[in-house]
Amino acid sequence: MKYIKDFFTELKNSFYNPAVYKKISAEPTGNRIWFLAKINLVAITIAGLIFLILSTPDLIDFSKSNHIEQEYPEDLIVSVEDGIVSINKESPLFIEFKTNEEDAPENLLVIDTRDDLSMDTMIDYDSLAVVTNDSFVFFKSENETRIFSLSDIDDFEMTKEKALSWWQTAIKWGYFLIIPITLLLSWLIGGFIFAYYLLVTFVYTLLTLLIAKLLKIKLTYMNAYTVTLYAIVPMLVLDLLMICLGFPALAFLDSLVILAIVVFINLRDWKNINEMEPEIAVDAGHIV
Repeated sequence: MKYIKDFFTELKNSFYNPAVYKKISAEPTGNRIWFLAKINLVAITIAGLIFLILSTPDLIDFSKSNHIEQEYPEDLIVSVEDGIVSINKESPLFIEFKTNEEDAPENLLVIDTRDDLSMDTMIDYDSLAVVTNDSFVFFKSENETRIFSLSDIDDFEMTKEKALSWWQTAIKWGYFLIIPITLLLSWLIGGFIFAYYLLVTFVYTLLTLLIAKLLKIKLTYMNAYTVTLYAIVPMLVLDLLMICLGFPALAFLDSLVILAIVVFINLRDWKNINEMEPEIAVDAGHIV
């Protein structure tokens, strides 16, 4: 409980507490980097869980969908032998995309195993994906197409019964893996965001130095960098709040304005810190 209380005390101090800002300006920069890492971890975890909660209804509907049962031809057998695809029906075979989405392609899948199949022909099929005699072609968007070679795939035979079995197994494992996968992806994204903040703070620090100069406060570049690392915490929190409420993330200029306000009000009142009674969390002997 003490750790949680200290964490939220430090979070509150990052918005406004001139005494703490003056203390941390002389602290090792590593203390601020560690706190920013904690804030980033908590923020990105919350964002990931919120995304999962908001996506849950769609995920449930998707898991209950019966596309394979409805759209996979009853007697279709797709075989791969020595990396070459063949089917027991006339090629090309069209599987219609049964959806209400306006922008959806006409076909869900087209299987065309002819040797002379061209990319222009595949595009004309207006299909989400095309299986050729040696490749799986996925049309992710109008400007992005991904081609996966089937040459290294072991020989196998796909029937409707096997496709349904695979789908049910995938859904069963999906229920167990969706939370850890979401968190892992969130933490991976959070790592890039954390690295971004560490780098962009070198630029933001110039703003802190300018404000300090206007207020006639002497700060070295590293002192100012440490202060800036603390001052971007409110910006990160507000950014998360905006995203959770469905608004776009803060633009660069918006971030600069918020940073300037936080830095200014905390540096401006340094001369009054002896009259204040700051609430300061203590961690391992350091002011945090």
